Amino acid sequence: MIVLGIDPGARFTGVALVDGTPSPLGCRDAKLLAHAVIEAGGDESEYFAAVGLGLVEIMLDQGVTNLGLVALEDVVAPSPHVRRKDGNSIIRPGTLIETAKVYGYVARWAAWADVELVPIAPAGNGSQHLGTYPDELVAPGERRLKDWRFRLAGKSNPINHARSAWDVALAALIRL
Repeated sequence: MIVLGIDPGARFTGVALVDGTPSPLGCRDAKLLAHAVIEAGGDESEYFAAVGLGLVEIMLDQGVTNLGLVALEDVVAPSPHVRRKDGNSIIRPGTLIETAKVYGYVARWAAWADVELVPIAPAGNGSQHLGTYPDELVAPGERRLKDWRFRLAGKSNPINHARSAWDVALAALIRL
């Protein structure tokens, strides 16, 4: 089954096109067909257009005409208990609202494309050990350390959004 995994974000949206067999025991045969990280630029409508075009392009480039489902990382309320070192809350409503807008746009796109949408909880997506990801989802700088496969993925590299989309797609294949 071909799954389009998506990690919506206010600044970056990660996309991973994955082919795998649904299994509650894990999807060991999953193959990354393509991935992209779409960066926000310009105004909101330009970003939405870039996301929509990116979703279509990634499928057309791979010759995918029958998408199995869209797995979309859900947007949830932040924990008010998470604090910065100075004691202030790290909740930034603007970022959460912008991410929710991208989520809504992708959900609307999936409905228009008549593809089943599977929301996936944000639970550490994109932050597993680097060795668990396809090589294309590990940046050259991350590979420079000799034990890179055993290191946890960082949060600062934009490719992390594509890794998150990979994890979201696999989670959807496990849930089916």
